[in-house]
Amino acid sequence: MTEELLTYRDAYEHLLDVLDLAGQDSDRLERSLKRAITEAYRKLPELHDWRYFQRVTMVHTSPAYNTGTIEYSSSTNKVTLSGGVWPDDAEFSHLIVDQSTYKVLRRESDTVIELDTNYKPSADIAAGTTYRLGRLRYLLPVDVGDVRAVMNTEQTFQLQRMQTAEIFWHNSAQNLDAFPTGWSMIRSEDYPGRWELWLSTVDSTTRELRVHYDARNISLPVFD
Repeated sequence: MTEELLTYRDAYEHLLDVLDLAGQDSDRLERSLKRAITEAYRKLPELHDWRYFQRVTMVHTSPAYNTGTIEYSSSTNKVTLSGGVWPDDAEFSHLIVDQSTYKVLRRESDTVIELDTNYKPSADIAAGTTYRLGRLRYLLPVDVGDVRAVMNTEQTFQLQRMQTAEIFWHNSAQNLDAFPTGWSMIRSEDYPGRWELWLSTVDSTTRELRVHYDARNISLPVFD
């Protein structure tokens, strides 16, 4: 059985016929019709709780890492690891040294990471310093509009949604490795237009979280 679809051009030609505008295809008229169709397309998802937009994605958490010791150079803004290998997802992590937290900008190699210039130490850190690398941020799919729920698949436990300010306070006050019980959404600073899932604590182990979300309506391509 075939499914009948209404295309953008179908809607455009339908308006021309219904409003008896054929033969009046001026630039102004074309812009007005395109604007009307685009506005209707934008409002359509808000008229009903469409199941089509209810989707699920999986997030796999990363445990804290503290193998080896580090040295930091303020002149290069880079942290060199001795006796270990930086995790592959280090760019989404925070480096914690003496209860101070710094944001990782990128992973350059197995032993070198660069810190964000807005979240870095003010002075060098001597070689042999102990540290902790913890991941709180998880980049969500590009179509995420809003998250409905975050579930721990092992225990069918639903994490509590928290305000962004609560998440930051929680992270600062409890530098612990434990099962996260809360989450928040925050716009990604590194990937414009994307959302990140922020957890209340660094996980103590690798864990699978099921994220239920509402997909956002994608932009409507139009013909020239």
